[in-house]
This record gives sequence, structure tokens and C-alpha cells, in this order.
Amino acid sequence: MKAFYSFFAIALILLVNHSANAQCNNLLVNGDAASGLTGWTFSSGIGTNWTTQGSTYGSAFVASYNWSTMSQQIDLLANGYTQAELNQEPKISYMQMYKGHTVNYADQYYYKIELLTAANTVLASYNLGSQASPIITTSAWDTVAGTLDNYGAGLRYVKVSCGGNDAEFWSGHYGTIIDNSIVSVEEIVNAQICNGTYSFNGQTFSTTGLYSASFTGQYGCDSNVLLNLNVGGYDMHDTFQLCNGDTFLFNGQPVTSTDTVSFMFTSAAGCDSLVTNIVEFKPTYDQTIDAFICPGGVFIFGNQFIFNPGTYSGSFTSVHGCDSNVTVTVDFSTTNNDTVTAYLCDGETYQFGNLTLTTAGQYNGVFSNQYGCDSTVALTLMNGETYTQNLNLTLCDGETYQFGSIEISQSGTYSDLFFTVHGGCDSLVNLNVVTYQIDETISLDGETGTLSSNETQPNATFQWLSCNNGRNPIPGETSSTYTSTIGGRFALETTVGNCRDTSSCKRVFPLGENSIDKIQNITLYPTPANESLTISSAESMLEIIVTNIEGRVIYQSQFNGKTNAQLPTQEWSNGYYTVSVKLAEGFVHLPCAVQH
Repeated sequence: MKAFYSFFAIALILLVNHSANAQCNNLLVNGDAASGLTGWTFSSGIGTNWTTQGSTYGSAFVASYNWSTMSQQIDLLANGYTQAELNQEPKISYMQMYKGHTVNYADQYYYKIELLTAANTVLASYNLGSQASPIITTSAWDTVAGTLDNYGAGLRYVKVSCGGNDAEFWSGHYGTIIDNSIVSVEEIVNAQICNGTYSFNGQTFSTTGLYSASFTGQYGCDSNVLLNLNVGGYDMHDTFQLCNGDTFLFNGQPVTSTDTVSFMFTSAAGCDSLVTNIVEFKPTYDQTIDAFICPGGVFIFGNQFIFNPGTYSGSFTSVHGCDSNVTVTVDFSTTNNDTVTAYLCDGETYQFGNLTLTTAGQYNGVFSNQYGCDSTVALTLMNGETYTQNLNLTLCDGETYQFGSIEISQSGTYSDLFFTVHGGCDSLVNLNVVTYQIDETISLDGETGTLSSNETQPNATFQWLSCNNGRNPIPGETSSTYTSTIGGRFALETTVGNCRDTSSCKRVFPLGENSIDKIQNITLYPTPANESLTISSAESMLEIIVTNIEGRVIYQSQFNGKTNAQLPTQEWSNGYYTVSVKLAEGFVHLPCAVQH
């Protein structure tokens, strides 16, 4: 039991110490916005900057009307974790709360967490939404939370990125609200026994391994604890990096070049253990850089204060901690004189440095350029343009038109506000929409052979087409009626406004082909027909052809002199047909109908 109580005391100290933070063992700096706009890398610029506002849990970050982004990268080694501990893949827990802003709470949001190596290679990540496909917020607080584990060796950094956008595009900060961002790492406790068992969280273990448990501190924060239990002696490996010319003492022996050294020792638990160290010696560097100073300014180079252009040298510590020589070439930076034109909408203000402008005019200010030098900006502030515009639009039947946020498919008058090019001020556009519906069908007068359009709109225009000639226009036939003296199949193209539609083809038989005597010699019955149609002729019938209203042949048969025929009609569609009976002197055409 002694080992258990010893571990529990350590775990309790860890939990109490981390719970003293209002957000438990949170590795993020200023995750609750209590310190204002600090700790994170924030986007900046028109419509992408952040602010803090009071919210449900105190201060919170608030986005603007373009995508406002913020990110923070945590260096776990700088926070006291060793690479050996991180290679044991402790669980990384994360959380963030978000909600929409008044008045329309449907703002946009995304969250991303990445586990990175020292070379910024991604080991594991999680995304909730993105700028291309964002989460739509509501008036209630939502939480993104989870755990990343089993991500492999080499963890060094944890990077959190998130962003919000005001869906209403209001000037100021009415976008997504973000608060209570947390990243925590599972605590690791190393323990060793030479043999026997080890007690942990009510369980006993006798083999080397990793064992986890969850404890709750005095502030109610859950903390994960990972027990790294070693049974038997340690086999320890480590890597040390030194500079050329340095000496590494290992078990009392000097090491002056890259090497791997080891020795046996007795651990605190009395176990024989092996230590192996890889010793690496890093080179020093010679580097040349360029720098700029403002006229009258100073450039600090190590412990040197540089006021004039020139070339200067100094000795610095490299990333490996080794002395390196740096040569800097200093030159004067130029100052800028910029001219800016901006626009002011009714009721709005324009921020020019520390000036809040409300009226159009000429203004001058001094700002810092990219080198920190004073530069002059001349601002021409103009009143933004607003318009009221009336437009007309013609739509054909079945067409739609996107007018701002409105999808239009019917006649009517529609109004919406749009941003102008100069100033982005609201302008009113009234759109008068007329929708044309064309009756493209045509009718046939069987006695005269005349085709007629069924379209009655007074502004309609027409063009008759020959279906026997690839639907090409018939020259000069542009009235609402057409009479063919030679027969054939015809269609009509009807145009109303910008809309156009074409009928199906209809067959017309040549005028004068039927004679009254011949028609009286042929009888069709019953009419309308149902299951069959009987044809009786006083003369011998040579052939029978049946066409539908579109002129398509649906039945054709040779009869070789019969005077009676029965045609099956049960498969024919309801409608009107033309029965053409070939006699010795030619065809006789008779109408019939089918009704099932």
C-alpha cells in the first residue's frame, strides 16, 4: 500500500495545482478572453479584426463582418514536458464554446486543432466546419470538445485555429462569439518497482506498461493521469546536443565528439538499470542579414545601438545554443506619402487613425510603414453614392431569376437593397417582372387542310416549319395560320417577347385527294373505337395506313383486294387518328377516334 499512497499524493498535488487555474490545467494563454486581445494571433484589417465583449461567462472574443480568424500554437517542451513523456502519446483534450450574435444569430464558425512535430508535420487533427463549409451558430452556447490520442511519437506543438463571421455583414462586431478555449495534456507519473505489484486507482499491476485513470480536483475539473510503470531495471535512452569545442561529462568521463555512451547504475528502487546517451555536437554558423532604420531612428544589434547605415558584426547564440557570427547591413528606410480615397455612407463613421470621421473632406495623418517609419497619408473622404433604380425583366415560362436573396419565377414587382460600387452604401432596386406563357399547340381544319395557332397573345409572332425538311422555316409563312396544298408534316414556332416555343409536328393530307363518292363507299365503325375498328368498303382495298395526330404511322398492312378489315385498337392511345385506305384509284382519308 505504500506505493499507492505515494502515487495518490503526487496525483492529488498535480490536480490541485492545475485546478487553481480557472480553466484547470489549460495550456492555452488567455483562453477565456479575460486578458483582452492577447495570447493569440488575431487577423486584422477591415472587417476581419476582433474585439472583446462581456458575455455569459465574463469576457469573450467577438468576430466582425468578414472572416475573423485567431490561432495559438503551444510549445509543449516550453511548458515543461519532455520529449520522452510526449512520445508516450498522452491524451490531448480540447474544448471551445461558441454562439451567434444578435440580431440574427445565424453567424458562421469553424474550429481546428492540430498535433504537430518539431518540423510542423501533422500527426493528428480534428476539424469542425471550415471557411468554405462553416457551422451555422444559434442563440444558444454550443461546445466543441474531444480527445486526440494514438497519434504516434514526435509530438512537440498543439495548434488551435478558429474563426467567425457576421452573416449579416454589419459594420462593427456583431459576428460569432467565442469563449472558454481549453487544451490540456494527460499528466504522466513515472514509477518503478523491481518486482512484485504496484497499486494504482484501486488496481494492482505487475508488468511494465501505461495505465490511465481520471481524478477530480477540488475545483471540479477532471484530469487524466497516465501511470508509466516500469517493472525491473530501467533501460534509459537520451540525446544531448552540444556545440563544437564543448565537453560532455558522462559518468565522470569527458566526451568531445559525437558518440553513443552507456553505463549501468542502481535505481532508487534498487534495480539494476542501463543508461545510454547519444551525444551530438552542433556546428556554429556565419550569417548575413539586412536591416533598415528610419531617418533619426536606431537599430539595436545585440548590445550595439546603430544610428547610421553601414555593415556591423556581432556574436549570437544559435538555435542549438552555439555561438554564431552575424553580419548585418543597415540602410535607411524610405518614408511613404500615400493618397487614399474612401467613402462614407449615411449614418456611418470612418476611423482614420485615432480620428472618428463623420463628414466628407480632406484629412491628413501620420502612420508607421512596414519598417516602423513615419509616413504621411492624405485621405479624401467622399459621401458614398446611393441610388433608386427601376428595371424591367422578361421571363419565359419555367425560367427563374436570382434577384439578391430572392428567386423569381412569376410576374410581379420586387424590391431589394444592394451595395453600390462607390462606397458600398445601400441602394434600392425595383424590378418589374413579366412572365410569358406560350400556347405552342396548333389545330388542323380537316376540311380545308388549314393549320392554326392556339396562341392568342397580341404580341405573338409566328414561323411555320416543314417537318419533312428538318423543321426548316417555310419562307414567307409567318402568320398564325397556314394552308398546305401539297400536304406533309408541319410545326409552328411561336415567339412572345424574348420567349420562344415550338409545337409538335402535325400531318396534313393533300387537298382534293378524297372524293365524296369514295368516302361514301367506305364505312368505319364503331366510332369511337375501343377494342377494334372495322372497315367496310364497296371496292377492293389494297392497303390501310393509320397515323396519329402527330402524323406518325401506327398501323400499316396490305389487303390484296379485301372489302372488309378489322384493326386491333386495344393498344392505341385515346385520341384522334387518320385512316388512309388505298383503292384502285388512290387513297381515301377518313378520321376516326379511339376511346377506352
